[in-house]
Amino acid sequence: MKKALILFLATIAFIACNTQTSQFTLEGTIEKGNINRLYLFEVINEQYYYIKLIDSISVTNNKFSYVNDSLQTQLYFLSIHANNQLPKTFEDGTYLFLRKTKNSISVSHEPGTPIQASVKNSSIEDQFTAFTKEFNEVGNQKVLDSLDQLFFAARDCNDTIEMQRIKEYSAPYYDDAMQRTDEWLKKQIEDNKAKGSLFGLYLYYTYHFQNINLTTLDEINAARTSLNNYDDEAKQSAYFSKIKNQLTQMEQSAIGHEAPEITGLDAKDNEMKLSDFRGKYVIVDFWSSSCSWCRLETPNLAKTYNQFKDKNFTILGVSSDFKKDDWLKAIEEDGSHWDHIMLRKEDINKIMNHYSIIGIPEILLIDPQGVILAKGLRGESIYNTVAEHIK
Repeated sequence: MKKALILFLATIAFIACNTQTSQFTLEGTIEKGNINRLYLFEVINEQYYYIKLIDSISVTNNKFSYVNDSLQTQLYFLSIHANNQLPKTFEDGTYLFLRKTKNSISVSHEPGTPIQASVKNSSIEDQFTAFTKEFNEVGNQKVLDSLDQLFFAARDCNDTIEMQRIKEYSAPYYDDAMQRTDEWLKKQIEDNKAKGSLFGLYLYYTYHFQNINLTTLDEINAARTSLNNYDDEAKQSAYFSKIKNQLTQMEQSAIGHEAPEITGLDAKDNEMKLSDFRGKYVIVDFWSSSCSWCRLETPNLAKTYNQFKDKNFTILGVSSDFKKDDWLKAIEEDGSHWDHIMLRKEDINKIMNHYSIIGIPEILLIDPQGVILAKGLRGESIYNTVAEHIK
């Protein structure tokens, strides 16, 4: 009877423990400052300061509690401002590494400074804090911040000469910081990747995976295989599911796969599709009028178009412009007189995701059957790749 009771109590404790860890919970206190509401954001891209509001959390008698069953372990951003108040949201907020479990945090705030927040008994938050501190030291962030303040002061005074002087003086500091940071980050990613830990997966996703576009099935399958080396905690995080989903997306636009459909409007507002060009080799050029790097590729595209336009080949420019006048003006200025479409605003993100585009220009070659032959073409590789396939 006694053994049965012990077993029963152990079972109850086990169920309670697992019930607790299945929920994302925030419980905390305001240690200092007058805060009536907090805003919790998902960090979409840390390097580009891209965050997305998840929810607001009310504070009563300096205490707050929040539960969300759908949230996973990852880096979050906490602020006293909603996202419609940028840049105040970032100025008065802070990053927090939170697990899908009970997170006990304390928050303090003094006017004119970001909120201070800490997660109790969290090893992953401790790792993130230590990493951030060393990251700023390696990148000489204090010196760069001082140079930024001098530049902004000159800008506020509309002193263009001083702005240019500070810019030229600052350039070596920025170049040195970038080089040292890149080298340090590569080592951090490799060292932590070898450990197969949650923090290692965070580093890999944030500072490597988000900046690449795997173009072949071999590369995609190799990335999938490497995911198996991470521990269970890492596999239960948001980063694991994000990488898996993105690899599936990359596969749909990999070399050798049929190109996803693209639909847009031509200069006369008639609908045009990529599939309309089936039977021809097609260079697909994702660009916009405001993208200087995109327009630098126009001479390479023009050279290729003029050489092969009579050999079952054409170019389809796919613009993500919002303003039609800007788009048409750029086409005329650049003399890019081949087929063009402008994506509808509501379709831009969808099409970019279908092709796993992380930046433009993105230039592809598609064969007469609609299969992707090459991706990431730039410079002379545009002409050479087309020449290789059109004998």
